[in-house]
Amino acid sequence: MFNITRWLKLVISITLGICCATGTAVAANGTLTGKVTISGTSTVIAGAKITAVGSPGTFIATSDSKGVYTISLTPATYTVTCAATGYNSKSASSTIKSKVKTTLNFALVKDVVTTSITNLTATPNAFIEAAAGTVTLSAAVTGTASSYQWTQV
Repeated sequence: MFNITRWLKLVISITLGICCATGTAVAANGTLTGKVTISGTSTVIAGAKITAVGSPGTFIATSDSKGVYTISLTPATYTVTCAATGYNSKSASSTIKSKVKTTLNFALVKDVVTTSITNLTATPNAFIEAAAGTVTLSAAVTGTASSYQWTQV
């Protein structure tokens, strides 16, 4: 045990000596954190994927049940993209500094799904329901054969 401790101290001393002699320092990471919400609300989005791309590489995090994410990053400038199913993705630039906590929040806008229905017979106060993946849209349709008005219910 004594010999292992001695060897470990020796390896650490040599490594530090090389870093100091060459002028190379090990940069301490900074932290990127933030919250992901639905735009215009305080409703959080859990499971959003946050991707930070910079010269040191690509780093990925996922927002937790409170919409919060945290990534430890090497100091640099990153393009950070937030994406979640059912929402438009959003990107921003962030500069990370050593030992500094940087906050970057994202407010995502819901995707808009456009559906076209043809050959619809005019039925006053008709009710239509359409499903797209996990989203179900319901609408009341009023009007004549040539004119319809949709209201989401």
